[in-house]
Amino acid sequence: MRDPQLLTELYWYTYVVELGSFSAVAQQTGIAKSSLSRRIKSLETRLGVQLLSRGPRKFLMTSVGEEVYSNALEMIAAAHAAKTSAEEAREEPGGLIKITVPAVLSGYLISQLKHFKNRYPGVRFELYYEHEITSRSNIHFDLSFTLEAAPTNSSEIVVRPIANLCQAFFANPELAAQLTEKTTIAEVEDTQLLVLGQGSTPAPLYLQSGVRQVNKPSLVSSNLQTLKDAAKAGLGIACLPIVGCEAELSSNQLQTVCLHDRPMPTLLTSQTPPFKGITPTTRQLIKTIAAGLEGYAERH
Repeated sequence: MRDPQLLTELYWYTYVVELGSFSAVAQQTGIAKSSLSRRIKSLETRLGVQLLSRGPRKFLMTSVGEEVYSNALEMIAAAHAAKTSAEEAREEPGGLIKITVPAVLSGYLISQLKHFKNRYPGVRFELYYEHEITSRSNIHFDLSFTLEAAPTNSSEIVVRPIANLCQAFFANPELAAQLTEKTTIAEVEDTQLLVLGQGSTPAPLYLQSGVRQVNKPSLVSSNLQTLKDAAKAGLGIACLPIVGCEAELSSNQLQTVCLHDRPMPTLLTSQTPPFKGITPTTRQLIKTIAAGLEGYAERH
């Protein structure tokens, strides 16, 4: 059912609920209280339910009023999204974007920033590695890419899944030559493993066939880039996103090992300010990165 009047009345209903009184809305918009009251009564008549329980000084939403309010907010969000899509189609991305990225993916992501810059010359970037954030907590970031678990129930950020990144086990050529007969990670001793973890507590390795517990690894770090550097130095085997190791594979600094085992993919997400705080340029960059990784997965 398409009813423009209904949509208008729902909009004013949410406005009244958010500000808490007809007087507050009238003061902010210049519309008479009597007109606002008539709009809400018309909405109640149209829907056949009572939305507000009116008192001498204030009103309360009825239970059905709360449900209608929630649905109306979704309608308004959809309208904002439609407006944003139109703006993005009309305006070319530009301006400064402050970004954080996992260091292990910096090579790939920077190449994507280059393609984005070639397409939209007016864009500029300020780039930080993810592990630098704690020492730069006073900086407002427009966009953060992360492989870490996303925070839950946060009103400060919006988390979007970007891509599931395939992973593999990597070692430098010298160590790989010693492991030619070891086709699974279960055959590799703990002391030859480089794993994620906090402090001295190593995290297990999650495989598509199960879980490999690790007790005494060669190295524990919370930073995947550190694990990659350690693998290149010959300190052990690391489980890493393949897209983050393309340069090392091409230059033969790293080789894949234990090919009979396939690690579980790792999820790359983006984190941005709430809906109204994200710019069209940032939104377009997210789409570009996601499309690039989708294409990468199809080619590999």
